[in-house]
Amino acid sequence: YSRWVTAYKGANESARVALPSAMTSYAATWHNWDNSSQSTASADTYIASGTPDGNWRYADDVTCGFSSSASLFIRRGMVQFDQSSLPAVGLRRAGTGRASLRMYCPAAYSSSSYTVTVYRVTADWGETGTIPTWNTFNASKEGAAWAATAVAAVNNYYTWQWDPYAKGMPVNNRGLMFLAQDESAATWVKGFASKDYTGSYPPEMRMDYYLPANPGWITSL
Repeated sequence: YSRWVTAYKGANESARVALPSAMTSYAATWHNWDNSSQSTASADTYIASGTPDGNWRYADDVTCGFSSSASLFIRRGMVQFDQSSLPAVGLRRAGTGRASLRMYCPAAYSSSSYTVTVYRVTADWGETGTIPTWNTFNASKEGAAWAATAVAAVNNYYTWQWDPYAKGMPVNNRGLMFLAQDESAATWVKGFASKDYTGSYPPEMRMDYYLPANPGWITSL
């Protein structure tokens, strides 16, 4: 593509000058993997049936699956992101994999490969205000799965993918809920690093989109 600007050497002599481009649009990524300052989750937690009124919003893990501990039993993870700057639907690139959630797995019952499925949450929640518990949120998810991926060995990243143009995105202030392949035995437990986990492994969500054709204006030089 090509651009031009008009510059003036004198003080206060700059005019508002368009930056035209020969292309109608060009690609960009919202919350790219290498931009950790943008990609950190705004809230994450898990809920547990063994402590139905409890919450683990400051835990270092977002875990799903069964535990024999009476204080835990079935666990379901939850994560959400600040989507206030999310590009409009018309700018989103189409195709599975154009939007994705990436989580780091530091802990699992076994290295066997099991499916972890995420569902869109259907009610607002946060780490303050409406704090989710098993009693209030275990059923607050859509009936249809949003995305699924096989999770195996620890110390690896795992990614859930979908089409942001055709399918949309998780709802702001609601996010996604993690369910293990089976919630009746510890074999299927998988744990993921939360935003409070020690180290640089925060939950991340990204989306590919097109920048508008008009790249904007220069108002000073």
